[in-house]
Amino acid sequence: MLPIIQNNLEKFIQNKYLVKYNSIITKPSVSIRQKNDNCYYEKHHIIPRSLNLEIPDVVLLTAREHFVCHWLLTKCTNSSKLKFAFFAMCNQNKNGRQKRDYNFTSKTYETAKINAFGSEFKNAASVRANHYASTLSKEERSKKFGNHGNKNPMFGKTHSKEARDKIIKANTGRNHTQEFKNECSSRMKGSFGGKDQSGKSNNKFKGFYKTPYREEPFESSYQASEFILENFLIKLTPQTIWCRCTNPNRLLKNKLSVVQTKDWTIDDIGKTVGELGWFLIL
Repeated sequence: MLPIIQNNLEKFIQNKYLVKYNSIITKPSVSIRQKNDNCYYEKHHIIPRSLNLEIPDVVLLTAREHFVCHWLLTKCTNSSKLKFAFFAMCNQNKNGRQKRDYNFTSKTYETAKINAFGSEFKNAASVRANHYASTLSKEERSKKFGNHGNKNPMFGKTHSKEARDKIIKANTGRNHTQEFKNECSSRMKGSFGGKDQSGKSNNKFKGFYKTPYREEPFESSYQASEFILENFLIKLTPQTIWCRCTNPNRLLKNKLSVVQTKDWTIDDIGKTVGELGWFLIL
């Protein structure tokens, strides 16, 4: 056993994985490696810094050896940081400046992820959400997320039939006043776009849609799409019309620019979208 490991055995679980880890670190070829010998190596701390030991001893390992060593460390230590480090390596395969040439199975990835986050977490988003919730005070959590689980006063309970009947009776025939409806309507106008929020009534209004199919501009791309389909039997989506009218300076450079459209021809190559009659009028 390498002396530096022997002197810090209390940080490790003494099993076959530790023996294998030691055998990789002590290989004769490892001791003679140098950074500038035209081979790709990665620095590895023999005693990981996450074990709270400031021991500077490092070795140069190939990408594959480095991966295997971190895998073995998850099995011969109880460090959650090392488990997360191994999962991070699973997500850096052949990425960026690191030339990682190893492959691993989906089973390895699943095991690394469960070890890193715990089986109660389904994905990294859950970890972030839990971390975010932990930064809030009890009152803020209650206000933002409500009382969940056994903290909810209705946990494990159901409304009786009498209570359900009372709720149904109280809401049956209940109508909002016209004033309330008008208020909701004005507040929501333009929130989602679409047919009913066209023209200047839409708070995202940028202009009227001018097309070559009618002298009068359209209030919305939806209106233009329906008109063109009904009168010219050409199906152009509202998104296509929007893209054309908002990019009048786009040049049709080649055959590919027109071959997939339903109303442009090869003769239009070299013209801009605006020259073909598509633009916005403020």
